[in-house]
Amino acid sequence: MAVSPNQIDELAGEPSPGGLLGELERRQDDVLQQLDDLDAKLAEVLKGLEASKAEEEALSEGELSEIDDETTAKSTPVAETKPTTQPTPETNASDSPEDWA
Repeated sequence: MAVSPNQIDELAGEPSPGGLLGELERRQDDVLQQLDDLDAKLAEVLKGLEASKAEEEALSEGELSEIDDETTAKSTPVAETKPTTQPTPETNASDSPEDWA
């Protein structure tokens, strides 16, 4: 079994210049892969936040319209009906409840 010169240097504890470059490239690839994974996770989190923000805005708008409806209802005077004490044309002013029986 043949052993490459890079492997001999690594076995001796001294990496060859080409082996060092290979190690740096491997580490760079690992770091780039980790960055891609983090970017995908971040994009997923941001999408979730956008959905949450949209739901929150919709909820806030709904609550605000309910508050506006309540404010309008409170500020709009409602015509109060007061009982009339005057007789209506069908009744006789001289009739009293005692006469009804």
